[in-house]
Amino acid sequence: MASVYKKSRDKGRKGACWYIDYVDHRGKRRTRRGFSDRGATEQLAGQIAEDVRLIRAGLKAPRVELERLDVSSCLVAFREHLENRDNTATYVAGVLDRVHKVMAGCGVKLVNEITAAAVAAFLAKLRREGNVGKKKQHRPVGKTTSNHYLRSVKHFCRWLVRTRRLPDNPIMELELLNAQTDPRHQRRALSIDELERLLNAALSGPEVENLSGPDRAMLYLLAAWTGYRKGEIGSLTSASFDLTSDPAIVTVAAGYSKRRRRDQQVLHP
Repeated sequence: MASVYKKSRDKGRKGACWYIDYVDHRGKRRTRRGFSDRGATEQLAGQIAEDVRLIRAGLKAPRVELERLDVSSCLVAFREHLENRDNTATYVAGVLDRVHKVMAGCGVKLVNEITAAAVAAFLAKLRREGNVGKKKQHRPVGKTTSNHYLRSVKHFCRWLVRTRRLPDNPIMELELLNAQTDPRHQRRALSIDELERLLNAALSGPEVENLSGPDRAMLYLLAAWTGYRKGEIGSLTSASFDLTSDPAIVTVAAGYSKRRRRDQQVLHP
């Protein structure tokens, strides 16, 4: 039996999607996103219920034999998918690392073992205790970091559904937390005096990460006037600068920009 419903936050919202709640042929409760039209969603729910009945009766084969799909092999294919979408190596490594940690923390080895409850419990533990390594225990993470983990796992699960490795998204119901209620770092702009002290300290300071003091001072100055992050500045080459234009500009390629688009900033004289 399948039923349709709207999330409480979507009630009264025009164009919001309906969802289908059903029990699959293995007796596992599932949730699947439907359509903004209730009638079309109910029709899909009826089709799903009929498919479950036929599979249970042995009259229809399951669309995917999920028992054979282990998480490790799926992550190999997921890596290839991410790399083929022109993502940076740093971005790909970060997403895969977070997904791997969540799957390992949940004790999940097969994709059909992924559940919203297990992922939510792992993230809650991460916020309470942090990552526990072999040598030391890290500090609890904030809601922003927890959201990064959830985004990565959601990306992985959506890909599993699109590639027919899962019939539906098992963690679709999980939502991001309000990170503004748990700020771990109060960010502010440096004052002119603070910036001058930073630049002077770098100019007379030792080599750090294979960068001389003057080089670091130049990077700090560029970061202060453009707002570019460390990875974005690290992607710049001489071709990134147009010093003949008025005003002079510097450009970060979309592949290295946090916003995944070509970023152009005016350089201060």
